[in-house]
Amino acid sequence: MIIEMIQLIFLIAIYRAYQKRNYALYHSKKKLREKTVLITGGTTGIGLEIAKDLAKREATVIIACPFENEGLKARQKILEHSRNSEVIYKHLDLASLESIRQFADEVLEKEKRLDILINNAGVCMVDDYLTKDGMSFLMQVNFYGHFLLTLLLLPLLKRTGTEEDPARIINMSSLSHRRGSTNIENYNKIGHWTFTYFNSKLSLVLFSRELKKKLKKFNVVINCADPGIVSTAIYDNTSNIFAHIFVYIMLLFSRTPLEGAQTAIFLAVDDVGCVTGKYFANCKQVDASHKAFDETCAMKLWNQSVELVGLSKEELRAIFEV
Repeated sequence: MIIEMIQLIFLIAIYRAYQKRNYALYHSKKKLREKTVLITGGTTGIGLEIAKDLAKREATVIIACPFENEGLKARQKILEHSRNSEVIYKHLDLASLESIRQFADEVLEKEKRLDILINNAGVCMVDDYLTKDGMSFLMQVNFYGHFLLTLLLLPLLKRTGTEEDPARIINMSSLSHRRGSTNIENYNKIGHWTFTYFNSKLSLVLFSRELKKKLKKFNVVINCADPGIVSTAIYDNTSNIFAHIFVYIMLLFSRTPLEGAQTAIFLAVDDVGCVTGKYFANCKQVDASHKAFDETCAMKLWNQSVELVGLSKEELRAIFEV
């Protein structure tokens, strides 16, 4: 038994070493002086690593999460890492439409520009429930909340972007988007977290492709980043013992948060990030699932999302006015 365990550990170590050789790391030293970046979930895991990197590039970095203590601690970590004092924590609860609107109003009022919006925050293994806004908690945090936030911040992104240097929206999707359903009518139903999580990640890709079409007149681009399987606190919220066992096995082969952050950093910094409507993994463009190209599904999701988050026709006209 001991020999078999040693052999298994040895095989895992070899596989991990092979994997790490193929993990892309973005080595550009390009600075982002005078640019402003907003990162949801920028206080832990992948989001924190993105924030640390972009702050070191001298950008003004706004990190957002619903927990003040976590946010202030993260800000201090970023300050110590980057020596950049232009790091701001703001409260944002994506499970509350009221919080999202208050947050967006504050950003629009106080910030003169927004060059990069990174929709990174997310939950995975949670006991799903209906929020006070009538949405699946998992879907609202992972997608519907980001849908509303992105549209509310579009006026500032539009004012900031130029033809030579468009403003950038980066949606953190996942390989699991390939397992998502095209049955949009069931997206907001409470069910097994696994399927809801898959759907939330497919939603971000469908949203990116649909919003790309609506942004043709503006200097704003939108792309998706796939971080790979990453060991983060997103997996710490389940009480299901079988889910824990699955996670521990999976995390043996996972990337670190820093490794998982590389593709989003690449899209935020590199000139390649000026393309739009594309899907990136391991710091290169790859094909998203064929489901992401279903225009009927994308439009259904758009209409459903507009209704659920309570955007009026007047608001939409103002958001997309030239």
